[in-house]
Amino acid sequence: MSLRITEFTFLEHFASRYGIPVPRHIPGTAGIAEIRKSIEEWGGEAIVKPDILSGERAKAGSVVEVKNIQDALREIKRISSLDINGRMPRIAYLVQKIPA
Repeated sequence: MSLRITEFTFLEHFASRYGIPVPRHIPGTAGIAEIRKSIEEWGGEAIVKPDILSGERAKAGSVVEVKNIQDALREIKRISSLDINGRMPRIAYLVQKIPA
């Protein structure tokens, strides 16, 4: 039997348990002050993603780089209500952008 979990669930509950390094992240439901603080601490850039089981999130336009708090709030709202392959995300969340 296999278990399917979303990326956000993995980041929140399993990565630290097994010592797997992951980018810093926060749920889109965090307050504006916390989102602003996180983006500032992360160098002004973040990635907004939907919490959904789908392998084509980027193709659906639901994985977006943001460079300020206004863009982050707008994309969190948009992605939270976006239909992705017939599914709706539980939430949108922000992940620290890691330079290539």
